[in-house]
Amino acid sequence: MTRTLAALPAHKRVALVLNAGVVEPIGAIRTLHADALLPHLHLNLAGPMAMTAALLRGTADWGAQRRILAVSSGAARRPVAGWAAYCAGKAGLDMFVRAINAEGDASTRAVALAPGVLDTDMQRTIRDADFAGVQRFRDLHAHGELVSPQDAARRIVAYLARPDFGATELDDLRNIA
Repeated sequence: MTRTLAALPAHKRVALVLNAGVVEPIGAIRTLHADALLPHLHLNLAGPMAMTAALLRGTADWGAQRRILAVSSGAARRPVAGWAAYCAGKAGLDMFVRAINAEGDASTRAVALAPGVLDTDMQRTIRDADFAGVQRFRDLHAHGELVSPQDAARRIVAYLARPDFGATELDDLRNIA
């Protein structure tokens, strides 16, 4: 990202959407091992932190308005049995967003936005897994209650363009009309 930013001309407005994530490993905490946890936390937490740091460094002299939107999850705010790594990583991402804002840079605003339960490959993995709350996700799928990735993307782009972006650090698309 550093090389890419260095090659770009300065812009007045920059947006970074942090949307990578995996749910595995799924299972009881006693079954978790470092060989699965470390790559998970690298992708779900350390990666977004490093990308954000690179963006802030690479655009420091642009005088740009910077908006950072981290795709969070309801699991960051309400624990799900069997998802300890995912819950912890997404909760860490929520806190990272709050720390960005706490630094007080007036040109930078960050939001952790939960998009709802999306109809993605991750959801397929969840429905095929064995954990206490799996039936809820199977029922959401069976009743057609999953959000399409296209609809979520459209709403996320609209959220980024809101004049009040950043007024709420931790938000949820399900709470927005």
